[in-house]
Amino acid sequence: PACPEHCECEHGTLIVNCSRLGLTRVPTAIPANVQQLILENNNIAKVSRDNFRGLKSLQFLDLSSNQLNSEGIPADAFDDVPSLQTLDLSDNRKFEDFPTYLPSQLMALYFIQNSLKHSIAPGAFHNLSNLAVFYCDFNKLNDNGIPTSVFQPASKLSILGLRFNQLTRVPVDLPPGLEHLDLVGNKIVELPSRVFSNLTELQTLEIWQQPSLTTIDDDAFAGLGKLQILDATSTGLNRVTGRTMDGLTGTWQVYLSLNKIPAIPAGAF
Repeated sequence: PACPEHCECEHGTLIVNCSRLGLTRVPTAIPANVQQLILENNNIAKVSRDNFRGLKSLQFLDLSSNQLNSEGIPADAFDDVPSLQTLDLSDNRKFEDFPTYLPSQLMALYFIQNSLKHSIAPGAFHNLSNLAVFYCDFNKLNDNGIPTSVFQPASKLSILGLRFNQLTRVPVDLPPGLEHLDLVGNKIVELPSRVFSNLTELQTLEIWQQPSLTTIDDDAFAGLGKLQILDATSTGLNRVTGRTMDGLTGTWQVYLSLNKIPAIPAGAF
């Protein structure tokens, strides 16, 4: 099969790169055997089912840095790409609402640095039971923007990135299988007792660059017996008690530099 005009292809046409071409629509005549389709840094405002019809082997689709919004992705847009596992919609600055009706087979979804400022709809993840990786960094989500249990249908979710949003508390009722949670650069004020108690599989917790975070209650980390890395660098934390770190029985890296802690009592770790 031929490579689409002006695009670059690798490994025959298994990888088709049509980035930075000023495209306003998805190219036609994309080879049916394509596995990775890269359309980043164009001016595409809308996609349709016809754009991807017949691409049965497509696993990776990069639509980042275009002009898409939720209206530009109809409910059936990805119905003919049964192998799609990774979708990158990052840096589409016209997104104010989170897209719904994403394909159920998705394993990784990137939604970084959009203009998301409204709530993620309560049912947005209802069919994403295979999703393992979700990055929603550098948006404008506040506490009301993440409804309780919104991620629960994504029962396989292991990596959740929410850095540099506007959260003042840890989201409630996160999937218990999470292994990596990134809350860097939010406005979280306090970690209450047992706030992570259902995240028994968590291995990495990043809460650094959070000057608003002044209080970590005793037993806040209860249940995190598998946590290996805790990074609380550059927060407003001003006190550590003998029970602050209770629960971190398996942790081997704790970062507390650039805080306001005057002293750490004996036996805190």
